Amino acid sequence: MGLISRIFGSTATSARNSGDDFWWSDSAMVPAAGYRVTRERMLQLAVVQDCLRTLADPIATLPLVWYRLASDGSKDVIENAAARLPLANLLAVSPDDEMTAAEFLSQMQWDLGVYNNAYAEIGYSGDGVVTRLRRLDPERVRPYWSAGRRFYDVRDAGGLTRTLSESAEMWHLRAPPLDDLALAGRSHLEMSAELLSGALALQDYAARYWLNDGRPPGWIEHPSSFKTAEDRARFMAALKRAHSGRNRHSLGVLEWGMKFKDVGATNESSQFLETMKEKDVALTRLWNVPPHKVGILDRATFSNIEQQSIEFVRDTLGAWLVVWQQSIKVNLIGNRRDARLYCEFDLTDLLRGDLQSRFAAYNQARTGGWMSINDIRRRERMSPIENGDTYLEPLNMRRVGEPGPARIITPEQDRAEPPENGAVPPANGNGARRPNGRGHHA
Repeated sequence: MGLISRIFGSTATSARNSGDDFWWSDSAMVPAAGYRVTRERMLQLAVVQDCLRTLADPIATLPLVWYRLASDGSKDVIENAAARLPLANLLAVSPDDEMTAAEFLSQMQWDLGVYNNAYAEIGYSGDGVVTRLRRLDPERVRPYWSAGRRFYDVRDAGGLTRTLSESAEMWHLRAPPLDDLALAGRSHLEMSAELLSGALALQDYAARYWLNDGRPPGWIEHPSSFKTAEDRARFMAALKRAHSGRNRHSLGVLEWGMKFKDVGATNESSQFLETMKEKDVALTRLWNVPPHKVGILDRATFSNIEQQSIEFVRDTLGAWLVVWQQSIKVNLIGNRRDARLYCEFDLTDLLRGDLQSRFAAYNQARTGGWMSINDIRRRERMSPIENGDTYLEPLNMRRVGEPGPARIITPEQDRAEPPENGAVPPANGNGARRPNGRGHHA
């Protein structure tokens, strides 16, 4: 079957043959820079690793808070959810016998970052409870439509292929943009091949430049010409032997009036360092990661880096967390047992300020009446105390239009002389005004 017909075919499924190695091989095209982009080569770029790690580490470490949604839309927190809910235990402790929860969540986010897809096979108990989640390599999974449903061919290391169905057997996390058939997200190996290939070309150039001792290449000028091609080949071979390996920096002698000429181009003149830096910044844009998160601090200051960190949580990480939360709800909870279950990543640790700012906020929340002592202690990872669940009620507040409480004026205030300038007397400790000189209360 020809390449074009194998790719496009007459329908979305007729051209797919899971036994055809074409669908399982790395079919990435060679970009203009000449460097074929694969997952392994892509991960050789340090800034790419930093971006993916910057997204994966919070996913693996942020606690998942589980709720039970009420009919009125309120949420009741499920305390100690990992001990009460099997699914919560899988995502908090271990999803299977091969990975811890942190390893699983982190690797799934790495897959999302590279492919905009992450896959995990779902295992159930006899009564339909999710008891296992096993991560699958996106390179070995191929989704397709059949009879209006999404199916997945999964090929193991031995070459055997099996088919899983969506939701029932496969947990598929997808991130936009999706492909034309809305089967899966578009991989960065496809969308960003030119940018990644250019970055690989620059990195390879830098390695070869320093392999050559940091000197640009040059040429040898002969006053006339070699008599034969064999003479030229012998001369070049002798030159390489004399100035390669351990003889790399040995003194050289050129005969017959030959002269060595530098190529003239240097890294400074070609702005190599600036190009490398701009390429790194461009790569961070693929994942909307602020440059300072991957060590590019040229445009960051101590005054704005905290605000940039908050923007990262809100604008970048928050979008990925929504993908996770909604996928857990739709694919793992669904309508199987308790459709009222919901979970969210707790961002408190990422958004918490310094000690002074936190305690000032806690003081306002406590005196404002909407946090108890134990609420504050839980935020600080401290055990609750006895009688710590009571809430304060501010006494100096009342509803708009509601008459205030009776005012008490002390005898000392009543005998006090009114101010000469006719200003309104100050309130006493109970908020009452003392009488003015005409016997009326201001």
